[in-house]
Parts: sequence; C-alpha cells; structure tokens
Amino acid sequence: MIAAILWKEGREQRTIIAAVLAFGFLVLFATAEFADPSTGSGTGPREIMPLALAYLAGSVCGAMLLADEKENGTLEFLDTMPCRRSGLWLGKAGFGIVAAGGQGLALGSMAIALGCYEQRIPPASYVAGVIIAGLLAFSWGMFGGAIARTSLGAVFQGSVGMSVTAIALSVPLVLAFSPREFRGPPAMAPMIYVTLLGFFGLLGSILLFARTDRYRQAAAPAARRKARATKREWRRLPGVGALIWLSARQSVWITAGCFSAAAVVGAAMLLPEMMPLFMWPGLTLTFGVVAGVTTFTEEQGGGVAKFWAERRLPLGRLWATKVVFHFAIASGAGLILFLPQLALADTPIFRSGLFQELPKERGRFLWLGLVYGFVFGHLMGFA
Repeated sequence: MIAAILWKEGREQRTIIAAVLAFGFLVLFATAEFADPSTGSGTGPREIMPLALAYLAGSVCGAMLLADEKENGTLEFLDTMPCRRSGLWLGKAGFGIVAAGGQGLALGSMAIALGCYEQRIPPASYVAGVIIAGLLAFSWGMFGGAIARTSLGAVFQGSVGMSVTAIALSVPLVLAFSPREFRGPPAMAPMIYVTLLGFFGLLGSILLFARTDRYRQAAAPAARRKARATKREWRRLPGVGALIWLSARQSVWITAGCFSAAAVVGAAMLLPEMMPLFMWPGLTLTFGVVAGVTTFTEEQGGGVAKFWAERRLPLGRLWATKVVFHFAIASGAGLILFLPQLALADTPIFRSGLFQELPKERGRFLWLGLVYGFVFGHLMGFA
C-alpha cells in the first residue's frame, strides 16, 4: 500500500514541485541580480529568500497531501479501501518528507550557486537550515490539511497553527534554558525547539486525520461479535438461496434457449441420415461454452460488478454459486440432448456399437466436451 501511495502522490505533485522549483530559481536569480548582500550583522532579502521559498514549498506539499483528497472528493473512496487512515497518513508523510526535503536541498543548492545565502554561515550549514525550514513548513502544512477542505486554506491554517504553537512553546523552553543558549553556534536549545515544533505539527495532523480509526476501533468489539456470529452461520451458507434466485432470474433466457435448442437438436439426431456419435462432442462443447461465457454476463455488461465491489459483498460465494448454477444449465441441456437416444430401446445408443464396446470410456465421452467447453467459455467470458 505504501508503494501505491508514493506512486499516487508523485503523479499528483510532480507538476507542482517542478513549478515551485522553477519559480524559486527565477526569484533567486532576480534577487541575486537586484538585491545587494547584507552588511554588518543584519540580514537582507538575499539571505532570507531561500528560507521563504523552502517554507512555501514545504507548506504547499504538506497541505496538498491531505486537503487535496477532500477538495477532489477522493477521501470517501480511500475510506472504502481495506486500510486504516493512519497507514494512509504514514505513506503520505513519507512521501512529503522526501519531497519537502528534496525541494529544500534543491533551493539551498541554488542559493549557494547564485550567492543568495548568509556569507557568515558555512554553505553546508545554510543548506541544512533551508531543508529544516522546508520540513518544518511541511509538518504544519499537513496539520492544516487535516483541518481545512482546500489546499489554500490548509496553508493558511497551518501557518496560523505553527505561529501560535511557536509562541506557546517558546515560553517553557526559555524558562528551561538560558536565553544565551538560543544564540551563537548550533546548540541544544534551538535543536530541541525546532524538533518539538515540527513534532507537534505532525502529531496534530495524524490525530486529526486518523480519528476515524479511533471511531472504528471503538466499534470493533461489536464487529468482532458479529464476525463470530457470521462464522457460526457460515455452516448454514447464508445468502446462497438469494444467490441461486439471482442466478435463476438472470439466466432465464439462457436456460430457455439452451433447453429448447437441446430438445430440437436431440430430436433431429434421431433422423436416419444423422450421425449422433460424431455430433455429440461438438454439441455438448457448444452448450458448455454458451453456459460458461454467460456466467457473469450481467455483472460485466450491466455494471453489477461495481455494486458487489462497493458493498464488499462475498464475491467468492457469488462466483461458486453462479458457476455451479450455469454448469447445471449446461448439464441439463446435455441431458435433454441425450434423452431421445435412451428412448430408442431397440437401437444402440448413438446408433453405434463403439459406445457399448468401450464401457470405461463412456463417462469421458459424455462429459468431455461439456466440461471443457464450460471451463474455457467461463475463462473467455472474463476477457
């Protein structure tokens, strides 16, 4: 499932990622051309622009992962899949971390190449800061995506949530650490602050997005009791009667056609010029093919298969019931075809002594065409 989610998100966001990177390159190029480097201890647009672009890329990437499903109406479809929302979130978060980190790396590398970075910081450290800014924005973009119904609203709500959390989180950290530990070379206090800020964004996102799993888990005991009751009822094969009725109703015309044709051809085989021994394999093969091909005609041609899939109805039980029923149709047609031969008591069956001389081969001769025709007809019916 994770691989499918990564493929899906890659197809949906590859155009956005390419557009963001192209826009970032143009902005950084224009900034490098028209903005002067900062002097003294100040920080100018040349140094801030890569961080802002990484924040934009990360927040858009995180917001689209969850909000896009609501905006496009695909979240309900994903809920029908046999998976938990937490697993879906993990797959999306894995893609987002790679995508946001990769965009941050690309933007930081562009900034170093164009000279749009803080000259007092080593290039590798500056690129790492750009990546961290993108990942931080991504975490709160996912938080906004779990709340908002549109990607634009998710970016805004995620930014507001990050601002409020950043202010609230700074108070206990300032009390726990000395203000000096937040300045100077990389220290433990800033790393803890950034890590906790990103962690709270992701934690809020998964708690909000996966709350449906908690509702389902609360209903799990009743579902397990129902499953145990269903397992006990399996011995009585519940629903088979309804499936037989459905199969009979869908195959009324097939049954009538096969039985009528078998009666007419069976009577015609009594004519003196006919050779029943050579006609039987081809005729039973034909009845088997017709019955096999039409086993799931209604489900495929009429779109009924979608109903069974959407309602998660027992497809195995449906297949077994319909296969047995349609094979019974083919066998009934073969019996009707064979009855006129039995009616002629004075004449050998199929008017040939070969059928009587090989008693061990009678069953194979009678059923071979019927079984082979039904099996291959049923297989080709799915093509």
